[in-house]
Amino acid sequence: MARPSLLSLSLGFLLIFHGCVARQQQWQQENECQLQRINALEPNNRVEAEAGESQFWDWNNDQFQCAGVAMIRHVIRSKGLLLPSYTNTPSLVYIERGRGFHEVIFPGCAETFQSSQQSEQGREQEGQRFQQDRHQKIRHFREGDIVAIPAGAAHWLYNDGDKDLVAVVLLDTSNNANQLDRNPRRFFFAGNPQQEQEQEQQYGQQGRKRGQQEGCGNIFRGFDVETLAEAFNVDTETARKLRGENDERGHIVRVERGLQVIRPQMSREEQERQEQEQGRGNGLEETICSARLRENINDPSSADIYNPRAGRLTNVNSFNLPILRFLQLSAQRGVLHRNAIKAPHWNLNSHSVIYITRGDARIQIVDQRGEAVFDTQIREGQVVIAPQNYAVMKQAGNQGVEWVSFRTNDNAMISTLAGRTSAIRAIPVDVIANAYQISREEAQRLKFGREETILFGPSSSRSLLSLLLGCLLLFHGCVARQQQWQQQNECQIQRINALEPNDRVQAEAGESELWDWKNDQFQCAGVAVIRHRIQPKGLLLPSYTNAPLLVYIEQGRGFHEVIFPGCAETFQSSQQSQGQSQEGQRFQDRHQKIRHFREGDIVAIPAGAAHWLYNDGDRELIAVVLLDTSNNANQLDQNPRRFFFAGNPQKEQGQHGKKGGQQESCGNIFRGFDAEALAEAFNVDTETARKLQGENDQRGHIVRVERELQVIRPPMSREEQERQEQGQGRGSGNGLEETICSARLRENIDDPSRADIFNPDAGRLTNVNSFNLPILRLLQLSAERGVLHRNAIKAPHWNLNSHSVIYITRGDARIQIVDHRGEAVFDDEIRQGQIVVAPQNYAVVKQAGNQGVEWVSFMTNDNAMINTLAGRTSAMRGIPVDVIANAYQISREEAHKLKFNREETFLFGPSSRSGGRASA
Repeated sequence: MARPSLLSLSLGFLLIFHGCVARQQQWQQENECQLQRINALEPNNRVEAEAGESQFWDWNNDQFQCAGVAMIRHVIRSKGLLLPSYTNTPSLVYIERGRGFHEVIFPGCAETFQSSQQSEQGREQEGQRFQQDRHQKIRHFREGDIVAIPAGAAHWLYNDGDKDLVAVVLLDTSNNANQLDRNPRRFFFAGNPQQEQEQEQQYGQQGRKRGQQEGCGNIFRGFDVETLAEAFNVDTETARKLRGENDERGHIVRVERGLQVIRPQMSREEQERQEQEQGRGNGLEETICSARLRENINDPSSADIYNPRAGRLTNVNSFNLPILRFLQLSAQRGVLHRNAIKAPHWNLNSHSVIYITRGDARIQIVDQRGEAVFDTQIREGQVVIAPQNYAVMKQAGNQGVEWVSFRTNDNAMISTLAGRTSAIRAIPVDVIANAYQISREEAQRLKFGREETILFGPSSSRSLLSLLLGCLLLFHGCVARQQQWQQQNECQIQRINALEPNDRVQAEAGESELWDWKNDQFQCAGVAVIRHRIQPKGLLLPSYTNAPLLVYIEQGRGFHEVIFPGCAETFQSSQQSQGQSQEGQRFQDRHQKIRHFREGDIVAIPAGAAHWLYNDGDRELIAVVLLDTSNNANQLDQNPRRFFFAGNPQKEQGQHGKKGGQQESCGNIFRGFDAEALAEAFNVDTETARKLQGENDQRGHIVRVERELQVIRPPMSREEQERQEQGQGRGSGNGLEETICSARLRENIDDPSRADIFNPDAGRLTNVNSFNLPILRLLQLSAERGVLHRNAIKAPHWNLNSHSVIYITRGDARIQIVDHRGEAVFDDEIRQGQIVVAPQNYAVVKQAGNQGVEWVSFMTNDNAMINTLAGRTSAMRGIPVDVIANAYQISREEAHKLKFNREETFLFGPSSRSGGRASA
């Protein structure tokens, strides 16, 4: 029978594995990525033990805090054993040197490795002292392996080679699996690793010196000896040894006679064959108990990208190592030959922690202001962090360079700025010419001057590194670990107000009106809102943001492009038509898909996707933009950031987070690279390269195209265009035939014939969500278009799974919003052009004014749902009459009327208030 004291021990064991699907922690907001300068980092402390040492980088450094990670390098001597422990974070381990074996212990998994009875019984001299053993799977590793270890999984590591084992460990402290705090914590359950634990705790306690020791040890030390003895059914002396109080060996101990474990015997040929075939499974046959935890990325034959003149890149992600889908991490191994370059690019959906394993390189990193936050040589053993969306370029030194990058997404993606698959290559020549104020000939050379993809040989010039860094910022990706801003900015709203733009930024061909995103309502919802006003022939310059966007076209029409990295240039000009031009083949263009939009459209733009917008109509284009800064795709911070790569948009960038008069030095991302680097990257002259930087461009972020924008578009008649607009969206496709390259990005919600809910006496509601616009599943956003006639009401309701940002497009309405205390935090008239935020779960009711009201609501969920309080499908209708009677202290007759007196669903006509019954 279990003894009561066993409970204490069980509690300790529970910490060993805390699970995998946890609520998402929100460390990132607290440590915003406000990096003015990035530095190459080395370990700043080490902890020695009997058979090795551990070297620590300062995880309180701003770079590590921004990325939400910590790093350790273990150096384990031959026959050294890193004692069993577990951490509060998932880990990726890169075996820089050496070999060995290890065990990762999954709770509930069987002991599938067991010794033979025959062999054990054959040991006559030792009798039954060493009875038959069994344990979980033993896994081998070798130089070049990436090893994945889930959060809370107990593990140990042993060096069975004849030279030092060097293991570089990344701990993802901001991962979803960590529900403690952002401090990396290691829980040993053997030895007496005071110093190792002291080192981790030291950083978390702001400068406590190493000499200030506090009580540390393995987790058994916290239990009394009798409890341990009873729990393990051993004598108290053995129980004391579990506590390890007199153990002076440290956290890495020497096994004098070699570690004896049960392992399948295999020949060298079998071992080599197993290593060669290790990545060929599809993961479907795996269980968590037998899951493959390693993948070798040193083997040149496994390279994903190869250029004999430049080098190679090898990736390990959730496609070739499925366990990484669980950890939400990945890695890349890079090798660049002497003076070769990795194209300028930005990380779409992750931070990148770059560890140099051999040689040296010049790395440049540029932020959204166009400022070079890092531009220096980095050498073997150093670490530098490239934050998500920051532009990055690497150029190898005279001895070449090799590195490992740890990424905070299981399928990390980049977008390049130069080369055959770059963002620049996807943009029409005429957009480039107008964006950079250069001729079409120069734009043609800029676009097509590079035929390489990602790795450029040394002839590309070393200075290319700067440009590559800028390009990286263009697209930061879509499926990232979920960032958690909400915890810092809790929805403690005492009063909600109707909001109008509080500042505007003017440009040559329009202006942008900005709402104060630091207002409590926007901070609660984790969003920002901008309204662009673009004059006819106005071009909103190419840029990308750290957040996904939903754009509502309030007025006007035009066309735009959203550039997806790696997608083909599917729109191209006809050689025949070009041959009829006096300019011959000089201006034959090709680019990615051009998409039209019109009034009433909702347009979806993924985070990090470069895009531009053009007004080809004869009246002003008004576009209302919601930026979801708390979205999963944003790993930076909750500040909305726009990365321009054309023009000189100082004011527009300086607006975010600063008062109108507090201007700072800003520009497009190319400004952070030197002109020679840009010239070599694009294979153009330096004068053209300087125009890329836009330092003398005074037009602002919206520029005028004097002679109309020339892009490749399929011609269509008015009838075809109307038919396409009527057929697009509902029922015309199920999304299954779409790829990300051709995905539909818009849906019109103004057309009354597409209403989802209609009451002729009250109005209509039209929704766009991931069911009718599948790309929204990626963005985790949706929208609603509402029209209420004079004095009509939208039923009182609450938003089950999203915030709602309500923008009034016409008329006025009275809106009431009530919090969990029953307090009306908003009860006021709201008119055209104003915004109010209804937080998740707050109760809301709308009543149109005398002129009626129209609105668009942006919702922070791709399938936003509401629950009504009155009407035929309401929560009240679902409650038994007697419960209602007792809850409100009314008679059953009154309760019956309260429950059944409304037959409408969502929209109530004005006659409803005086007893009439319109049917919604």
